[in-house]
Parts: sequence; structure tokens; C-alpha cells
Amino acid sequence: MKHSSGPGEAWAACHSLATRIYRVAGQDPRESAARASRRTTWNLHTSDTDTLVTTLIALALHSAALDMAHERQAPAAAGVGEIPLDTIAEHLHV
Repeated sequence: MKHSSGPGEAWAACHSLATRIYRVAGQDPRESAARASRRTTWNLHTSDTDTLVTTLIALALHSAALDMAHERQAPAAAGVGEIPLDTIAEHLHV
């Protein structure tokens, strides 16, 4: 993640990464087919679920980044932008 000077920028970075993660996951044909099947079964619209899932991914990333900033005893807003993505992934046990 790039350096962040405020909480809004930290959230924007997490949301941007979540969007990319979701897009890449959708390129897997099995995941894409399973996603379409669940939408049909649950009678959901694509735009609704895409927004929800992207937001949930962003929340998970943001939470992990804030936890790491806290563990480093750094200011949350500044710390989020300084944490390498591999450290966040390790914290999430990905």
C-alpha cells in the first residue's frame, strides 16, 4: 500500500486493493461459475453482491492494517500506509 496521510486515504487504498482482489478472483472459471450459481440460487443481483463482497474484503484488509499499526505502536492513519501487503496477508493468515 502506498503511504497514507489520513484514515480516508487508508480506506481508499484498502478498497482499491479489495476491488483488484475481487476482480482477479472472478477470473478463475470455477469461482466465477460458483458465484453465478449462488446468485441464481439466492436470487441476487450481480451489482449488489459485487459491492457487498468488495466492501467486506476492504473491511478485512483495513482491520488487519489497523491491527498491525497498533501492534507497531504507530499512529493508525500513518501506520496503515507503511505496512507491506505481505505483512497484512501474513497477519490475516492468508
